[in-house]
Amino acid sequence: MAANPRGSKGEVSTTSTYGGTGHTLNIRGNKRESDRENNYKPICIIGNLGTVNTGAVDDLNALANIAKQQNMWFHIDGAFGALTKIAPKSNHLADGITQADSIAFDFHKWMYVNYAAGCVLVKSAKDHYRTFALSPAYCSQGIRG
Repeated sequence: MAANPRGSKGEVSTTSTYGGTGHTLNIRGNKRESDRENNYKPICIIGNLGTVNTGAVDDLNALANIAKQQNMWFHIDGAFGALTKIAPKSNHLADGITQADSIAFDFHKWMYVNYAAGCVLVKSAKDHYRTFALSPAYCSQGIRG
């Protein structure tokens, strides 16, 4: 989960069988509730879709459901695994990817392009525009002649 500026962050515990098939994710709701009681607002859950070292994949559907229930942004770090969605034999690994509010991934990992090529997709064009648009009152929107 994303930390707020004051340093509070949600607690996530995981258990994993390295090299095996079992991964369990447990997000403890108590921390989110205590944050809210102290006027902190959790804003984002970030799920992994293929970590670089182990290839671990979070349960994206479960994270999406928590984000929806808690009114939080759901972002997927798909740097290594997002492109499995287009591979017929492994696209099941990306189940839940369509529920993300945003996804980041790297073309250089599977698409054989330059190292510096990355991509961020944002589901809502309106949210994306509002995040990066700036129209302060002192800048008039008048027509120039």
